[in-house]
Amino acid sequence: MQGAIEEESHTIVAECRDTGTQSTSFESTVSYDSIVDGTWVIAIAAGIDNRAQPEQAAETAIATIPEQISSKREMYAALARAHDEVVALGPAWSLQDSPDIADYSAVSLCVAAWSPLGGLVVGWAGDNIAIGIWQDEEQRIGGAAIGQPHIRPDGLLTKVLGQHIPTRMLPDGVAPLADVVTDKELDLPSDGFSIALLSAGVWQSLVPSWSASDQALSSRRLAGSLTSVGADELADAKVLAASIRDHVRQANSEDTITATVARVTAEAQQRRQDLYARSKYSEHDVFDTPQLDTILWRYMDFPKFVSILEESALFFTRLDLMDDPFEGARSSFNREVRPVIYGDELSELMFRDFDAASHRERKLIYLSCWSQGEHESEALWTRYSSRDNGIAIRTTCAKLIASLTCDVTSYVGAVSYVDYNSTFIPENNLFSPIVYKRREFEYEQEVRVVQKRGGYGASDGAPGDESSKPGVYQQVDLPLLIDEVRVAPNAQAWFLDLVRASCVRIGLDVQVAMSSLADRPGL
Repeated sequence: MQGAIEEESHTIVAECRDTGTQSTSFESTVSYDSIVDGTWVIAIAAGIDNRAQPEQAAETAIATIPEQISSKREMYAALARAHDEVVALGPAWSLQDSPDIADYSAVSLCVAAWSPLGGLVVGWAGDNIAIGIWQDEEQRIGGAAIGQPHIRPDGLLTKVLGQHIPTRMLPDGVAPLADVVTDKELDLPSDGFSIALLSAGVWQSLVPSWSASDQALSSRRLAGSLTSVGADELADAKVLAASIRDHVRQANSEDTITATVARVTAEAQQRRQDLYARSKYSEHDVFDTPQLDTILWRYMDFPKFVSILEESALFFTRLDLMDDPFEGARSSFNREVRPVIYGDELSELMFRDFDAASHRERKLIYLSCWSQGEHESEALWTRYSSRDNGIAIRTTCAKLIASLTCDVTSYVGAVSYVDYNSTFIPENNLFSPIVYKRREFEYEQEVRVVQKRGGYGASDGAPGDESSKPGVYQQVDLPLLIDEVRVAPNAQAWFLDLVRASCVRIGLDVQVAMSSLADRPGL
């Protein structure tokens, strides 16, 4: 048994391994723990015995797990890499005659990760690994085993973490029979919790000739072992791991048993809450906030980038001064269908007043515009910066939200691109037109940070009034915000050095690299 990091304010990771008289599961484990930022990753893989190289398969899957996982996107990528590496070893012998499932990895893999920004992320593929999350003896959050997809690739994951989650074959190379949950989907206690991953081949020793029902039964017994742990064993992850191992041994003494446990302390939970508590982000029914791990880009010329560094702030442009005159306006289709929708309830005069109010509101709304996408956009390099001396900032939605430490409430939402001649834009909220643009701009894939400054009674551009400002700087946490800085595709080496020096000068430790569009084809 081994453990790491025993400070009360930090995560403790422990592992406990016990080799029985049989070794049918061939478990392999890995754990990473960072004392710097509190991140950790734990994982268990088990290569089943009907694979020609079960131990190699389990070790191969574990070897692909990264040291930090902070989002669903990264967890799916980790499971996909593990799957691809195991499949490359060759199919399990019992699946060779089934072409439709010949690329199934036939390895049980479960991964749990924690980070202050991303919280808890749990991913799994395969079966016969039990998961438990609980706070104390009286308040268990969940404990279950993954179902029988080794036998039924189209089956169900049954009651994992207290939920019934259907299995799905994920597209584009993502590991099949995999699923991921985050702490947003789990009601985790604020004063800390423990999570345990447990692997044992108990079904192998329960019956000489196993079946789907036998495996499901033993998986439930395996999960039940997790819920037998007492509250006095939760404080120390190493003790907890040993206790889980002992409980499983009582049910089965014939096979390898491995338990890997992590404890998220109340202090770690509080650090995560504090990180987002500083943010002025707020949810709103009008704004469709993207997934937290969505990659965002902001393109600009070099002077604007320098101003962001100097001010440690983002520049927000007033809505009515945006390049597109349709910004914040409702569609022509709205005017056409108003009589049909409202009948005689509202007069034309009332609609003129409504439109006038919308016009005034446009002078009180300020935007910071980003583009979502896995990769850079050639079109956006050209439109919003120079291909010789432009800059692109890369971040994620989570980091953007957490970095909004200014004094004004901020909303974040993706833009919908529609035909203004045939689309009705909702009129029940003055924010509604802000999240729509004409479909000619769809290539932008825009995500907006929106702020409203001033109230309905503000005057129309009077000196000193908020509406007289063409734009405002809003303070952000730059080190948290910026993942990476990309330099324009046609930039010279001296410009790349200049951008790096500009970041160093203000103490910003961030990667600065050439645009991926600067790559050249091989000969």
